[in-house]
Amino acid sequence: RGGGLDAALDAFALAFGLGAVRGRAEVLLGLGRVTEARDAAAAAVAEARRTDETAALASALSDQALVEAVANGPVAVKHAAASVRVWRRAGEDALDWPPLFSLGLALERADRYDECLDTLTELRAWLDSRGLLDQVPRCVRTEVTAAFLGGRWARMEEALAAAIDVRRDEPNHEMGPIWAAYAALAAARGDERGRRRGLERSREALAARTTPFDRALSAWWRSLGHAMRLELREAYTASLEAVDSAISLGAANLVSRSVPGLAMLTGVLGVEPVMDLDAVFRDSAAGGTRPSLPAGELLVTAFTTSDSPRRALIEAAELYSGTENRLGMVLTLACVEFTPGPDAIPTRLGEAAREIAASLSMNDALVAALMGGAPAHAAVRSHLP
Repeated sequence: RGGGLDAALDAFALAFGLGAVRGRAEVLLGLGRVTEARDAAAAAVAEARRTDETAALASALSDQALVEAVANGPVAVKHAAASVRVWRRAGEDALDWPPLFSLGLALERADRYDECLDTLTELRAWLDSRGLLDQVPRCVRTEVTAAFLGGRWARMEEALAAAIDVRRDEPNHEMGPIWAAYAALAAARGDERGRRRGLERSREALAARTTPFDRALSAWWRSLGHAMRLELREAYTASLEAVDSAISLGAANLVSRSVPGLAMLTGVLGVEPVMDLDAVFRDSAAGGTRPSLPAGELLVTAFTTSDSPRRALIEAAELYSGTENRLGMVLTLACVEFTPGPDAIPTRLGEAAREIAASLSMNDALVAALMGGAPAHAAVRSHLP
């Protein structure tokens, strides 16, 4: 903050025996300086190629993939896959932190959840074989997101349990989003005691030691948890916090993932948009390749320019149904029930959403909303103006 970043990075490089350009990208990324991090990552890759150091190249490509994933860059998976190939060629003990995490994160950002989970399974096994499972919270944040959005809740529960067990008695800022995710899963299942416990522990972890990214990601999880309980006003407040924090960080991927939900809630609640959501989404999604981005664009425009938001919601749900983001389809269709308009939900789509909701043991209120149930409507309308 005092302008000594270059000196601090040089000291970091010396302390870890790294070259002059190594480590800069990830530190800059942690500070939310994504553009500078991109430049630093490219410089590190170029330096590694110039010196022909295989391990250094694997690490630099991994950092480049991390930066591109956060920036919503379409080349994130390409860089990550290259880093894994180089790492295997160098020998799996060439690095103390394998690039499997970068690959998993890039795949999750591309909405390729099954491949992401396979990669993170391999990472967890690698860490376990070397007694390094205490480092699991970092990669488990990606694992739980992929499992949740892909509708693999048993896998999410397993990952959360592993992270919570490792960090049970140790204050750790990375546990803020972990516990918020735990609360979202409990909310989805109608477990009120678990939801309260998760939110309380998340607040404790964030208060103990926090980063802007932790706050943004925790707010995103809280918004999903409230949405699962059909607490739309609370979901809106948390979603607004997530978007605002993600914008200030320059984390384009988190912005593009958060804005559609905020736009949808803004429209359903009938409140005035506090920012130009259409412009924010287009800026954050530029160059992105996530399959659910077209659905997100529909959700944003549905409540900013469309004269038929209900029809746009149904079209967005159709797009989600063609991706691995099954939860996106379910939540979008639930919102259709509270959006005026003559357009009917296609029978095939409605049946698929109810089947998914049943298979995931979702809470009764959400299932009732999907089926047009009166109790759910009454619960939601108590939150509407």
